[in-house]
Amino acid sequence: MSDQPPSPQPQGRPPVDPSFSAPPPPPPYAQPYYGPPPKAAGGVASKVASSLIATILVSSIIMNIYFVIIFAQQVSVGPIVEQTHREGETEKRIAILPVIGVIDDETAVFVSQAIDALNDDPPAALVLRVNSGGGSVGASDRIWHYITTFQEAHPDIKIVASYGSYAASGGYYVSAMADEIYAENTCVTGSIGVMGQLFTVEGLLAKIGIEPITMVATNSPNKDRANDITRSWNEEDRAVVQVLLDSAHERFVEVVAQGRASVLTEDQVRGIATGKIYTAAEAKEAKLIDEVGYLDDAIEKAATLAGLPAGKEPRVTILGMQRSVIDTLLGAKQMELPTFSTEQARTVLTELGVPRLDYQMMMTR
Repeated sequence: MSDQPPSPQPQGRPPVDPSFSAPPPPPPYAQPYYGPPPKAAGGVASKVASSLIATILVSSIIMNIYFVIIFAQQVSVGPIVEQTHREGETEKRIAILPVIGVIDDETAVFVSQAIDALNDDPPAALVLRVNSGGGSVGASDRIWHYITTFQEAHPDIKIVASYGSYAASGGYYVSAMADEIYAENTCVTGSIGVMGQLFTVEGLLAKIGIEPITMVATNSPNKDRANDITRSWNEEDRAVVQVLLDSAHERFVEVVAQGRASVLTEDQVRGIATGKIYTAAEAKEAKLIDEVGYLDDAIEKAATLAGLPAGKEPRVTILGMQRSVIDTLLGAKQMELPTFSTEQARTVLTELGVPRLDYQMMMTR
């Protein structure tokens, strides 16, 4: 036995049993266990009900899409729609045919289809609502042809042109045959002339180190005249295009002289056809238009020329492109990302090399 007394215990703590050992530490990342998850109420019956509801929803969506497509096919009977512009008291109607924006092939197609619709159901009178600074020579001439053909087929139907902010160059060309021409106070018109634009890239190609090579067949030595943008133009190139410009200008003069024959001689038209732009007041003085007035004034004049009852407002309609139900519900088509292949690049260069002739207003100083 040891003669030393036992060590005193700390105050407030029970004595430690020498035979006691601490429990081992818990394993790493141990998670508490809460028992198995409760079973879903309903079991198989609930799963069947959920599947049935999902099937019904999907079937409903598919059927709705199907009926929308069928309905769209039923209402989209043609590309042209004639909507009411103004209610009236008379059964006979006055139709408005708009020619808006740059005149191109798409504009010509619209006018052609609109004229076909008017041929099937002729109005008492026709108002050409023009708000265009012109455009392509070919498209302008086709529109003029469609309208004059309608005029010849229906000599009793009077045509009144109504000019908005501008009706210049091709905008005047397509309406020169009208029986009466009205222009708004702030309208600019005239610009009877033709121009052609092209650019060459010889200097640019030289700077970036590209040498273009253009070859023509032995028996067609003039094939690249005014047709090759990879070289600068010479006088022979300009002479080729000048012939085209002068020919188109003569056609313009002919159309105006024919349309305004009751108030202008051909020599007077030639004096006006310098490409000059006229205000509404100047155009009336030059006899390019008949009156300064607005669309309502043109409609009133059309009703008078058509012999509609005085004091009664005629029903007025306006022609436009038909929109299908799909387009109406879904809006415009989504824009696709542009692609540009080598073939497209070649096509663009070819088109750029062809001079385009325009009956188009050009504001210059």
